[in-house]
Amino acid sequence: MSLTVDQLATLDTLVRTTASLGLIGNLTILFDHFRRWEKIRNSASRIIAWGCLASTLSTLTFLCARSFIPARGQPPSTACLIQATVQQYAIHASHVWFVFQTINIFLVMWAKVSLEKIQKMEPLYHALAWTVPLLSTFGPIAKYPIHSFYGDAGLWCWIGPAYGQYRVYLSIMVIWVIIGFSSFCYIFIWWSLQSDLRNARPGSALSAISNNDNSLRSSTRLRAEALFAIKTGAFMITYIFTYSGASANRIHALVSPPSPFWVIAWQGITMTGIGIWNLVTYFAIPYLLKRARLRGKGVSRSAKSATGIVMAAGGSRLLASYSATRSASMAMIVGSDQAGGEASKAAVINGKEQARSSQSAALRTATYCDE
Repeated sequence: MSLTVDQLATLDTLVRTTASLGLIGNLTILFDHFRRWEKIRNSASRIIAWGCLASTLSTLTFLCARSFIPARGQPPSTACLIQATVQQYAIHASHVWFVFQTINIFLVMWAKVSLEKIQKMEPLYHALAWTVPLLSTFGPIAKYPIHSFYGDAGLWCWIGPAYGQYRVYLSIMVIWVIIGFSSFCYIFIWWSLQSDLRNARPGSALSAISNNDNSLRSSTRLRAEALFAIKTGAFMITYIFTYSGASANRIHALVSPPSPFWVIAWQGITMTGIGIWNLVTYFAIPYLLKRARLRGKGVSRSAKSATGIVMAAGGSRLLASYSATRSASMAMIVGSDQAGGEASKAAVINGKEQARSSQSAALRTATYCDE
């Protein structure tokens, strides 16, 4: 990278500025999770919080910028090696948590996996998220000397210029494999969502009562799933934007080295400002969805009359009404009064219990999707 002293100073300022704002953004998201304690008790929110924590760790290394860059011809200092390894580890940990976020919504919305199974998978998520990055961070130095593998990467200490191929293997290839995998999952998620919406189109009132169990499950889940899919999809767009500069820099360096100043600056701004982009997505998307819903333009309008779901002013807190349950119960009671007998009364009681069970399961699914 052949840049002038003034250009390097400008890059250093850009990196420190956006990293400072990114750190504020990440800490704001974490604070919001702990401020509303019920959010951190939510499995989906916990995964976002852990990913945000990993992102915060990498942002702290960005704040150091070029502070530990060794002089030309000198080996990297211990501080430079710490910056490089911690950054590599934290970025890959945030990658893994992003993948788990995609996997979870795929399991809930496409595979219809129960919330209990999702929650039981969290220890495995932690084991993978905090150990796999160790392999990508320290695996290469089992083959190459650490003082040559990590060093001056221009914007900060990272993989040295002599091992540029590993910048592709351990950065760009990983990023775009994740983007491809996530895109594949979202195709199935949206296909499943559209299929559910078509199946949930309201029929006659008598049909709605007779199919009480299915209508309750879909009504409490559909809008929650749709909103959650949009929110997580927005995080995917944020993810692509965050690493767009790094991708452009690596591609340009491979095709026509060296990369120009504006490409390097693009990477410095987008990559270090991940906390800013996450903060905008975290608060803006729910706000816009709420406004759209209030205007009658929310997701899954066809399911609106059946769901009875309302969103609280403080956030997308979903509640399922008992109107369908009560309607079905009243219809069953009327039938029992006309027919008489203990068998009919028992059927009424069983119907109520099944309706409550269906509603409870649907509410748990909606709760997962509601962050």
